[in-house]
Amino acid sequence: MKKTSQRDPQERPAAPQYGFRKLRPIKIPKAAWFALGISLCLAVTLFVLYGMSFKDSRNAGNTLLIYSDGRNIPEVSLRNALAAADFDYEIVESDNKSSKQGYVYELPHGYNKQKVVICAVGSDAFKVMDDLLDSGAGNIEGYILIDPEYPGNASLEGYTSENPAVPCAVFGSDTKAKSSTELNGAQMIFEKISGVDTMYGHPAQRGKLFPSKVFVSQNQMRYLSLSSKKIGDGLFSSPMFLSELSQYLGTTFGRGYSSSRITLWTVLLVFSVLMSVASLALFLFMVPVSVPDKGDKVLKGRDSLGAIIFLGISGWIALCGAVMTFIPQVKQYAKYVAVYSPVLIIGLMALAQLKLIASKKITYTRKDYGFTIFIASVVTGLTEIMILVGTSLNLTNAERMVKDNNNWVTALIVFVVMSLSAVALILADKKSRISGQGPAAYFGSPAYFLEALLPSAVLIILGVINCDHALIGASLTGLATGILPFVCVTPIKRISDFYEITGLIFGIVAALVIFAAG
Repeated sequence: MKKTSQRDPQERPAAPQYGFRKLRPIKIPKAAWFALGISLCLAVTLFVLYGMSFKDSRNAGNTLLIYSDGRNIPEVSLRNALAAADFDYEIVESDNKSSKQGYVYELPHGYNKQKVVICAVGSDAFKVMDDLLDSGAGNIEGYILIDPEYPGNASLEGYTSENPAVPCAVFGSDTKAKSSTELNGAQMIFEKISGVDTMYGHPAQRGKLFPSKVFVSQNQMRYLSLSSKKIGDGLFSSPMFLSELSQYLGTTFGRGYSSSRITLWTVLLVFSVLMSVASLALFLFMVPVSVPDKGDKVLKGRDSLGAIIFLGISGWIALCGAVMTFIPQVKQYAKYVAVYSPVLIIGLMALAQLKLIASKKITYTRKDYGFTIFIASVVTGLTEIMILVGTSLNLTNAERMVKDNNNWVTALIVFVVMSLSAVALILADKKSRISGQGPAAYFGSPAYFLEALLPSAVLIILGVINCDHALIGASLTGLATGILPFVCVTPIKRISDFYEITGLIFGIVAALVIFAAG
């Protein structure tokens, strides 16, 4: 009987992976390159949509001054919506002095003569209007209050449907109140300044998917919109709200309102993101994949012990962060644990593999996939980054973050740590496989991936329980830092043996998340 010859695992030739994909071609077909081209073009479209938002706002005939309470305002969405009503905008950020007793809101420098409409957001919304009315500024054409708190009957003394003599609009949430004690601040303010009963009155309905109740005073000078969705930090991200705000501004102060602009921009944005991701996935599906490096024996004990050790480390970091949330003196530092714990844990995982990486007994020879796969890897990573950045520019407040952010040094440190760690962990995984010890570390076992996310996941739960919005935001950043780089590089690692490119993409995506979070 002839014995089966034993082959050195390092001498195994790269071959296409079969199984349920038996029809997968050995070379990258033209259809795959076509799909990648479509994905890249649609990713570029995201930046075109961003640039187009500046086109009409510069020539707008009206200005909306937004007194912000610090909540997130995606400026591209807002700019597109207001341009449909021939409006530009300026955001007046809140400062530490505004919370002090006796603080008086004023018009920013340069707007004392120009005609403006005031939009005040949050608990101080009514105070903004009251202070500006007391200042006697005659260039204010109207007021818009968003999610205001009721200031008390004394503060509303003298307000009627005729005073102030300019249009006033209030936006709030529909509480479905059954008694006067259940009315929210928006309803109570509107009733005082209009004389309209919002509890027993008959509102008009606007919208179909998430309809809002609309009340208008008899003289058409007072307007109330009660959204069926709870108004929160994501209010300005809602296309329905922006559409209604734009329509009110256009019909009350501007030269009309173009609903098609907002609809077209939203459809193009959603289509570009989804189709770009789908086309990229189609390209990756059609790229041939080599048989994984496996030795003749799989030893799972070493890696299982490593996973247990890092579960303890991750649990200890999560416990430290949780304890911080209950100690007032160090509570503010819990958010740093939430944000940077994935970076720390992944870095420690890389350090734990240094012995295997430096070992001369186990060598790994890179497979020669050729220049085609190199180009495919680079373009795939570039497209992924463009999709993330383009989507962030259009849907978040990344534009203002870039202007005001001093987080460059931190983002650079995260980039270096995550890039080097990814290269080390991928190389360790490849050397472990080819030596017969099976998959290893972060990219070889899902347990390591989940352990890197544990502290951020624990802290986001505590943030929700304690209603700590800062901790929730920091935890979401931490989860994004752990998830997005992994999701972006996994397909590149699968099709390519250029682990330097994979590590570079891993670090860039992590640094972008940290930088965008500010």
